[in-house]
Amino acid sequence: MASIAVADKAGNFIALLVRMLTSIRAWLQLARHPAVVRRAVYMAAVVGVILIAINHGPAIWAGQLTLGRIIQICLTIFVPYAVSTISSVAARNDHR
Repeated sequence: MASIAVADKAGNFIALLVRMLTSIRAWLQLARHPAVVRRAVYMAAVVGVILIAINHGPAIWAGQLTLGRIIQICLTIFVPYAVSTISSVAARNDHR
């Protein structure tokens, strides 16, 4: 009986893993949709520039661009891109 329970749990785990991988593939497919990418790039550009000006403007103006600050600027642009992509995919999923 114990071996059946273990096999059952393993089967359930594999089924869950397959559903998760399928779900991730579907999510990534939606995230690559041209409308989602276009919206995310636009949001990253607009919001990213505003955040860069607020957070790094004085340092840029003073010519204090270090490698660390450049990495922070890249992350500042990536965050609105990620937020826009996540919300767009969620909205597209709701309409399915």
